[in-house]
Amino acid sequence: MILIGFIIAIIFDFYRVLKRKIGFSVYLTNLLDFLSFLLFTIICFYRLIQINGGQLRWYIFLGVISGIIIYYFTISKTIVAILMRWVNLLSKVYLKIKNIIIIILSKFKSLILRIKEQLIKLLS
Repeated sequence: MILIGFIIAIIFDFYRVLKRKIGFSVYLTNLLDFLSFLLFTIICFYRLIQINGGQLRWYIFLGVISGIIIYYFTISKTIVAILMRWVNLLSKVYLKIKNIIIIILSKFKSLILRIKEQLIKLLS
């Protein structure tokens, strides 16, 4: 369950990085908060069923909370820095692809306009 705490904390850090980088609206933030809580609950209870048949004891909570606390005091800053680099890299790749597509579409549009002009000249 300590490992589950680590996994939950990593997912939460990824969510925080995305939220910081993209800047979600209030409604989307509320929806994503609810969905992340639901995901964390599903992860915990799925693993709990695998480990001990779903018996909920106090030390299960202690394990998850300990995993989260250990994660935040040990490697959280490193993971956030890595995630920020990944998100920045992905956003740069996205912008490059978007710009290439825009250039291609503008060239295509100008080609179609030229063909249209030629057709109008031929038909007149």
